Amino acid sequence: MNKEKIMLYATISFVIGFISLLFMDEKMIMKFAVPVIGLLFLILGIVFLIKHIKFLKITKEAEAIITKITKNQVKSRSSSGKIYHKTEVTAYVKYTVGGKDYKGMVSPYKKRGLEGDKVIILYDPNNPQKMRGKEGILPFIGFPIMAIMGLMVLILSLT
Repeated sequence: MNKEKIMLYATISFVIGFISLLFMDEKMIMKFAVPVIGLLFLILGIVFLIKHIKFLKITKEAEAIITKITKNQVKSRSSSGKIYHKTEVTAYVKYTVGGKDYKGMVSPYKKRGLEGDKVIILYDPNNPQKMRGKEGILPFIGFPIMAIMGLMVLILSLT
């Protein structure tokens, strides 16, 4: 399924859900919305983890050279209302697969590198333009936590 269809289905689901919430009282919203949110987190956590694992199974590693590093200051607000600044780093890279040169972007870039440094990237051999930085274990922790939290919300809302 392509991204446009996914966005269309997500938008339709959101609109239907929002319209249905307009006709519910507070008890019905809690009885309906909380389990749906839990189920949504459960499904998304599982889907993202499966997609990530599938991508890792087909990818190959390549050495890339950092051609440019950009840093952007982003304002964020904490739950207490405090404003803090965060620096988002993006590394632009070039790499060669099968004698052909490609360019890509690793964002957020977590390591401390300089232009000209070599980094390892993962690419899809069927579509070498599709690449990402070698992330480590974060997706293997984040996506299951998302699914577990969704399952907990779902179970607690149905009891």
